[in-house]
Amino acid sequence: MPDYTPPAGGGSETDPVASGITGILKSDGATLSGISGTSGQFVKGDGTLDSTAYGTGTIDGTLTATRVPFAQDADTLTDDGALTYDSTNELLTTTKVKAQNIIEVENATGSAIAAGSAVYVSAIGTGKPQVALADADDAAKMPSIGIVTNQIGNGASGYVAINGQLNGLDRTTAAGPVADADITTGDIGKTLYVSTTAGKLTVTRPTGTSAQVQNVGRIIDVNGSNFKMQISNIGRANDVPNQFTTTGSQTASAHITSGGSASQFVKGDGTLDSSTYLTSFTETNDLTASVTWDDVPDANITQTSVTQHQLAFTAFGTVSATSLYSTRMPLSTSISGALVAATHAGKYLACSGSVTLPATPTAGDHYVILNTTGGDITITPDGSDTINGGSAGASVTVGTYNAATCIALSDAAWIVIGV
Repeated sequence: MPDYTPPAGGGSETDPVASGITGILKSDGATLSGISGTSGQFVKGDGTLDSTAYGTGTIDGTLTATRVPFAQDADTLTDDGALTYDSTNELLTTTKVKAQNIIEVENATGSAIAAGSAVYVSAIGTGKPQVALADADDAAKMPSIGIVTNQIGNGASGYVAINGQLNGLDRTTAAGPVADADITTGDIGKTLYVSTTAGKLTVTRPTGTSAQVQNVGRIIDVNGSNFKMQISNIGRANDVPNQFTTTGSQTASAHITSGGSASQFVKGDGTLDSSTYLTSFTETNDLTASVTWDDVPDANITQTSVTQHQLAFTAFGTVSATSLYSTRMPLSTSISGALVAATHAGKYLACSGSVTLPATPTAGDHYVILNTTGGDITITPDGSDTINGGSAGASVTVGTYNAATCIALSDAAWIVIGV
């Protein structure tokens, strides 16, 4: 049968398909086979019958305005009053969320930014913030706004999470893209901070005086070469800084510094004085001590007792000592020959022979000569010094088992008492 052509001039014609006509030629000259199928099937473009049975199923359920629909089962929608959407304010409301809260950002740093990197807002891009690697050592690159969820190529857009969980982060090497040191199972539960290495995270709280301290999350799992973190990035430094400046007065029961001891002090620049200062001491042996009160007027000594055998001091100003005393002076034995101030001044000297006084004494130096021999001994000054106003270099004699006190009046004159 030739191709069917409707006659000109109009009029009612019978549909050859509906009337069961077969053998209609297709445009390529082939014969169109008889059509026998179902109402749910179709004739394909090549003239053959599509054997697929297409369904006409329906989805049931009842929905309420502003509520967000979700599948109750395969063919039924439902909603819940706890899950709503306000299209006017673009506000989604629910009671619980198991997800990340993320924001879309741009990378214009010139390099890719790895997943897990801490980033800060470096500029405003084309409707989205531009981000770069955060650095706790650089206040201009802090605080971190969030943690990169997937690598962001240079010039591309991506996402950073401000809270929620992030998994699959490389933990294995200190040179890796995420942490500045290896993350181990022993780190589970530890806080993560923005590192002083740009973009990285660290479990070690930064301690530098100029470092910003920002807690951005916590390690919640370590598995193989990866670790998982719970992000909690509030976008600001959230710990006490390592150094801060205040104005006005501070009131506190105690200011505590780590290290040091109770006998040390904090210096004016805030550092710890490493010196250890004595608050008291007791000397049971011979002691020569020089205490100098330099340019301290009216310096008063009110100590009630001194256990040292000898205390020599030079005072500039007024020194009052109402009960400064020593129970005894030190005793040196078998002394003879030249006396030396550093060794013999201020002592009882049990002499076994004659002695010579120091050539250039200091006014106030004194020596107590005890003659413990069976005969006389002499006390001789330097050749240019005098004793008791006598001739230069003239000696005085101390009889057996007698004593004399020699006191320097100047660097060239002595007074000797007891001869």
